[in-house]
Amino acid sequence: MDQTNEKQMKKTNPKDDLETAVFVGLFAGLFFLVSQIIAIIPNLSSDFIGTIYLIGDTLISAFGKIPLLLLMAIGCFLIATFAAIGLFMENEKDIQLYGKLLYIFWGIDSLVIGILGFYAMINPPIRPLIATTIFVLFIAPPFIFPIIKGITILINNNKS
Repeated sequence: MDQTNEKQMKKTNPKDDLETAVFVGLFAGLFFLVSQIIAIIPNLSSDFIGTIYLIGDTLISAFGKIPLLLLMAIGCFLIATFAAIGLFMENEKDIQLYGKLLYIFWGIDSLVIGILGFYAMINPPIRPLIATTIFVLFIAPPFIFPIIKGITILINNNKS
């Protein structure tokens, strides 16, 4: 009986259980996210600009109450976090692509802040639109990278 238990213990790897839990959590999270997006799509298509303004108003009201230095610290922590995602990549081309995405999106974000930020001071009703644009450009690289990587893999598989 001891040999049977030893064989069973050798066959099961504790990491397998953790990987299963991770995949179940990811699948469930993606399922709920996709379900919510599907539920929201009819509302978004009927009033897209209103939705953008709603997101911007929410961002402004949430971040408008935070002191400037604390807001800058939060921004720097987010920058470090988004940049650290590249540290977990093993392929050098992936790291370079992710770094380029960071520079491109955050460069465009800086231009939007610089150019449209001044315009927002003159024209307050456009602030929510600008806030939404800045937020989306800031968080885009970690979401755009897997899309580009997936498209690249599909293109390379079709060439083979």
